[in-house]
Amino acid sequence: MHCSSLKKTFFPFLAAGLLALPAHAFHPPESELEQIVVSASRSEQRVEDAISQVHVITAADIEARQIKNVQGLLRDIPGVQIRQNTGSWGNGGNVQLMGMNPDQTLILVDGQRFTGGHGSVDISSIPVENIERIEIVKGPGSALYGSDAMAGVIHIITKKAGTGTDFRTGLSAGSRNRSLATAGMSTGNENMGLRLDYSRSRTTGVDKDEDTMENETLAASLDYRPTERFSLRIQPFFSRQTNEVTGEANRIQERSRLNASADIRPDALSKLQVRGSYFSHDHKKKDKSFDSVSTLHEFETAYSRMVGLHTLSAGYAYTGESIDDKHKNYTKDSQDTHAVFLQDEMDFGRLSLTVGGRVDHHDEWGTEAHPRAGLLFRATDNLRFRASAGTAFMAPTLLKLYADGWRMGPWTMHANPDLKPEKSLSYQAGMDYQIHESLLVRAGLFRNEIDDLVETLRNTQARTMTYRNISEALTQGAETSIIWRPVSSFAATLGYTWTDTENKDTGKKLLDRPEHRATLDLDYHLARPDLRFRLTTAWTGEREYEEQMAQHGQTLTIRKTRSAYTMVDLAITHHVTKNLEIFTRLENLTNEKDVSDEPDIDGTEWMAGMNFRF
Repeated sequence: MHCSSLKKTFFPFLAAGLLALPAHAFHPPESELEQIVVSASRSEQRVEDAISQVHVITAADIEARQIKNVQGLLRDIPGVQIRQNTGSWGNGGNVQLMGMNPDQTLILVDGQRFTGGHGSVDISSIPVENIERIEIVKGPGSALYGSDAMAGVIHIITKKAGTGTDFRTGLSAGSRNRSLATAGMSTGNENMGLRLDYSRSRTTGVDKDEDTMENETLAASLDYRPTERFSLRIQPFFSRQTNEVTGEANRIQERSRLNASADIRPDALSKLQVRGSYFSHDHKKKDKSFDSVSTLHEFETAYSRMVGLHTLSAGYAYTGESIDDKHKNYTKDSQDTHAVFLQDEMDFGRLSLTVGGRVDHHDEWGTEAHPRAGLLFRATDNLRFRASAGTAFMAPTLLKLYADGWRMGPWTMHANPDLKPEKSLSYQAGMDYQIHESLLVRAGLFRNEIDDLVETLRNTQARTMTYRNISEALTQGAETSIIWRPVSSFAATLGYTWTDTENKDTGKKLLDRPEHRATLDLDYHLARPDLRFRLTTAWTGEREYEEQMAQHGQTLTIRKTRSAYTMVDLAITHHVTKNLEIFTRLENLTNEKDVSDEPDIDGTEWMAGMNFRF
């Protein structure tokens, strides 16, 4: 950690922000606790009423920070660790919640599962210009969402067309030969709306002679609402990502998805939701030496009704997965899951209780049943406590079970057909305390007891990786955030996460999990000449990792420690007119380099651009 650099960079901005605070009365914006979310219980509720710890990133946050990828937006949330590696195998935006593996977090886009290549999840391919908000729900989600939601759910909700017609375009450029061009339009009225979004980005990697990445996306949303009791939404999406790698044929990834959903309200007390979707991920090389197509079909329906103090929900879900890869020997290339779920939300005034569960029948693992229960106690109007417990599971992917000998960069991956499903028992407790209208404190505790956790075992000399089940593992910790808004033009958010992990077989820590992590976010809006400054600081503590080396004819595994590092970013946005904004963003002002588990971090970077709406 470069303390001198941090002091030189951080404290002048902090002092400037505090000294410039205007002395007018506090006019709070919408509180973080008052924001409406849908992911915690599959129905609309405020953040303060959820039994789980929930964080929301709004469209206003995205604009203020001028970050052009989803993983960057998530980086400063307590309990979230991001891997910024823009690797070419479809896992460029890995997310870890509460010290658990990235693939144990379910990624949804408008309710639809979003996956990457080779069983990974790549959030880096999702364009941020079309995002309305991101909901981060921590804790076991299998009682509502089935497999993959062991650590929690990250739900990306896209924008709808408003009333009237508008066009928008944006251009930006920066270091590493980065460029981004966006264009879009929307038109609509009270009954129907159409929104179109296009983006094209290009960047070189840390080594400019080695790789170049291009990404094109095209998204549409058609909304139809003939009455207040019926709405229909159809969303096609296509993206094409090309990686130019020196000495290899270009890698191409194409993602196609179609999501259709309908909301029906038979009366004021009930709601029926129906959704069906198709997702395809085609990963190939230009010389056709590799071509893998994975598809995912989903159908789900859910019905909820208020009965007295109860809100009862029930639903059915189907997921079908298949893969077509003629360059690998898959002994099995498809799997299906059928599920039913029930939930009862009870509101007794100061006390709210939620109980529910889901039963999944998997064509490989049989039947999995996973319950969840939680409570919310409103001690006062400003102080709330929550607690919950639940179980979750994640079935191994087709790739980890049956695909052997495939390449991921310099590594050769080997399957393990003896893998078992990962299972967890999780506990959470939390508190929200609105000390003053300008000061909010949020705190939480978590504990995850995991059986058969799948870890990657590396052989550095042979450049091979394989998967193994750790019979028992533990992640536990605490997180807190303090949000201070002394005036309407300034906000400061301080976050801290302590994470303790253990491989119960060896007594050692799980690899690449920082024990300590802290963030500071400063947001200042200068009314005239309409300038907004957003300064974010993130400190990541030491992480343990393993290296293998040959000695006297034997291969030894040595455990080492990666150094802590600090990232400081600054975004400045100027609204020249109501239709035109210009911005600049400086990243890594501490000039961090050679972060061994973050190869995408390589010194200070910049980006500048403009957005125009007419």
